[in-house]
Amino acid sequence: MLPWLVEIGLISVATVWPGGFTAVGLPAPKGNFAKVSALPAPSNFAATAIIFGPLALLADNSEAGKLASLTAWGFVLASLLSVIDPTSPIKPCTSTARVSATTSQATTTSFQAS
Repeated sequence: MLPWLVEIGLISVATVWPGGFTAVGLPAPKGNFAKVSALPAPSNFAATAIIFGPLALLADNSEAGKLASLTAWGFVLASLLSVIDPTSPIKPCTSTARVSATTSQATTTSFQAS
């Protein structure tokens, strides 16, 4: 139930008070939630009920409770990362693409020189 409340709070803060993210040192939110004037649309909360409702019911089960809780917190983390949209994300493929392009050019040049 706690991940659901955190998700609702995340949606509400991102919609109503976007400055709340910058106040705690996070980037400003993208604002990808539907709005009705200045408030979050009810469809945002209905979507969370559809996703988190069954997970909250499963969390009471001793066998599937830990997995349901971990899945719910994963959804909260995914929502947070989609909202804050870091300004300089790490792109590990960028450096390898440059290295492989440089390597292929050097290999082609060495074959042509022979």
